[in-house]
Amino acid sequence: MVRRAILRTTPVLLGIYSLTNLWATTLFGEVTRPKGTALYAKTA
Repeated sequence: MVRRAILRTTPVLLGIYSLTNLWATTLFGEVTRPKGTALYAKTA
């Protein structure tokens, strides 16, 4: 019984993850990626 639940859960989680990524990409676009910043002022 437990094995069948695992076999069902993994594809569902992958599908939810994929749909969330597609939704976020279409909603926000690709220009909203986080920018990397230094935690200190660089001298060079």
